[in-house]
Amino acid sequence: MGHAQLRVAIVVPNATARRALASATRACGHRAALPADASALRACDVAIVAGHVAGDLLAIRRTAPDLPVIAVLPAVDRRAVSMLLREGVAGIVAESELEVALAPTILAVASGQLCIPRAYAAQAAQPQLSTREKQILGMVVLGFANLEIAQQLVVAESTVKSHLSSAFRKLGVRTRVEAAALILDPQNGLGTGILTIPTTAADTAG
Repeated sequence: MGHAQLRVAIVVPNATARRALASATRACGHRAALPADASALRACDVAIVAGHVAGDLLAIRRTAPDLPVIAVLPAVDRRAVSMLLREGVAGIVAESELEVALAPTILAVASGQLCIPRAYAAQAAQPQLSTREKQILGMVVLGFANLEIAQQLVVAESTVKSHLSSAFRKLGVRTRVEAAALILDPQNGLGTGILTIPTTAADTAG
């Protein structure tokens, strides 16, 4: 059964990569567009970015905020998936899987669906933090150091570090600053609702 031909914007600065992605897009039965201005970008159904993804995403969001975006990456990992999903990317394709994955990803994101490699499906869900992880992250957001958190919660500082490492893995971040930014970002952040900030002796006793 056939499908409608879509107009796919190839927003990729590197000429070689741009030609390769345009060719792959046409092989999927769609029209590859190289938009020269904002109006041309807004006329497209899907956009593809690769290489300097962050800068290209920002440019797209400024001119066509509702345009679904697919990121093509040389390598896909949990951190990259988490970051791109927070930035609003609707599809992620590894370069090595381009031939088999690009066509269904284009159709999926054009239909309003999220499409990422199955191995990273958990990254699309709200992170499942333990109560203690929520408490410690809450205190990190408030600016407490690890030793201060340990004293407040009456646990060893090594325990705090262990919980933070676990929470960072779940959030797809590496540092306290990245964790706080992810939680507090008004547009793409998780929001402080995921936190549990201890306020009484009963809260810190667990």
